[in-house]
Amino acid sequence: MEQLQKVVPGEGTYTIDKDGKVTFTPEKDFVGKAKGVTVKRVDKNGTPVTATYTPTVRPDTSFVDKDGNPLSPTEDGTKPTKDIPGYKIVKTEVDEKGNTKHIYEKVTTTYKDKDGNVIPGTTTEEGTTPKKDIPGYRFIETKTLPNGDTEHIYEKVKTSFKDKDGNEIPGYPTEDGDQPKKDIPGYRFVETKKLPNGDVEHVYEKVSTPLIPQTEPGKQNTTTWTDENGNPLKPTEPGSKEPGTIPGYEYVKTVTDPNGNIRHIFRKVEMPTPRPVEPSQPVQPVSPQEPTSPEKPVTPDMPAVPEQPKQPATPKYVEGQKELPNTGTEDNTRLAALGLLGVLSGFGLVARKKKED
Repeated sequence: MEQLQKVVPGEGTYTIDKDGKVTFTPEKDFVGKAKGVTVKRVDKNGTPVTATYTPTVRPDTSFVDKDGNPLSPTEDGTKPTKDIPGYKIVKTEVDEKGNTKHIYEKVTTTYKDKDGNVIPGTTTEEGTTPKKDIPGYRFIETKTLPNGDTEHIYEKVKTSFKDKDGNEIPGYPTEDGDQPKKDIPGYRFVETKKLPNGDVEHVYEKVSTPLIPQTEPGKQNTTTWTDENGNPLKPTEPGSKEPGTIPGYEYVKTVTDPNGNIRHIFRKVEMPTPRPVEPSQPVQPVSPQEPTSPEKPVTPDMPAVPEQPKQPATPKYVEGQKELPNTGTEDNTRLAALGLLGVLSGFGLVARKKKED
């Protein structure tokens, strides 16, 4: 016996198999009690059997995505929403027949900072996805929202510049984000540490003399001192020399070329321009008094002219003398001396007289 079908308009289709089993497939919008069908058949003994089949169609509940694709089997009756892994409920619709439709969409995963801002370079992803490494950020926590969405929360990592003892290098504060190492005057870079929380530490050690050995032993290298534009600040010297100091400049760094030649680079220190002070009005100088004329010195008296000595008499021969007497030259000399002494005595008297006056 082949299957028999009977279509009842407005209700649905009845199908009867060879064993007499009746299956009712209602029309899409049919809900309630159907008129039913009567089935007549003969059993094995040849006895006719009659039966009436009256189905009742109750409202059903379906679970679908936004495109109408089923996410879970349809259930008879009115059913509430249920959790479907990877999806979140969007809305529920009930048609005029009482059928319920729960509509879902995939949950999403976002990557945000502590202020709720989406981290640049990331996108909202469908489904529940795990946290990930984001350059420049460190992971803090994962939040599952009431609607099933997932938020991974991050904050910016910090980059610090420290010496080998863990002290922050003066003038180089901590910076936001994953920053590269930099040249620091007076320090030599040692290593970069990635801390467990994602922070970055650039480690340096202090250097006293940034001297670099010659790359070619036997070949003399040189040391120069220049400003940042390459202008020389002092004469080039042979060998490796310390930076030292240059008046009006501050040391920046030392570079060495492939031949081992050293260049110490300095930066000009901008000195503040002194502000001139307005001078006060000078005091009018006092005119000097006319000097008084000194007293006219007293003219000393002229000494008296000594008398002319008399001409000695002509000597005579005296009896008993064997030699002639002196011609008088010696006597004349004595007289002249006496005359000069008299003149000097006269001057002495005048001087003594003036002093007594």
